[in-house]
Amino acid sequence: MKTIGILTGGGDCPGINAVIRAVVRAGVKYDYETIGIRNGWQGLIDDDIEPLDNSLVLIHSWMNQDPCDNEES
Repeated sequence: MKTIGILTGGGDCPGINAVIRAVVRAGVKYDYETIGIRNGWQGLIDDDIEPLDNSLVLIHSWMNQDPCDNEES
């Protein structure tokens, strides 16, 4: 299976949730695995990676949270 990686830097980025949602949905449609990479390039080095699927993106979209941010408050 091919993989799409979405690398986020953690700063403010208007519209990032919509972009992530669209990429995940397209990935599901075309049979790609989609992964979220937190904290920019350092997250890639540190293996700070989370698989993203349609259910996760829809839940976080509904809650208005970043799907790549699973830290507890």
